[in-house]
Amino acid sequence: MNREKEVEEIQEEIRELESKLKDVGEKEVGRAREKASEYAEMMKERGRMAAEKTKELGRTTDKYAHEHPWTVMAIGLGVGLISGLIIAFSMKKHS
Repeated sequence: MNREKEVEEIQEEIRELESKLKDVGEKEVGRAREKASEYAEMMKERGRMAAEKTKELGRTTDKYAHEHPWTVMAIGLGVGLISGLIIAFSMKKHS
């Protein structure tokens, strides 16, 4: 009979520990969700900031191109010429 009582006590202790572990787990999951939510908001804000900077850069580039079309054309021509020469020489070198 004494043995049965010990087994019941051990089972009760196990149930209590399981309950406590469940509570701790739920708290940790809650904290993890909060952190994930914070990070998601932070990433959304950074995305908005990057989009705004990109738009501003596009507006600035467009404005410059309209104000200095010949300069932009010369730069494009120079970049194209240099790229073409590099490709031509590298192909000639590998032949």
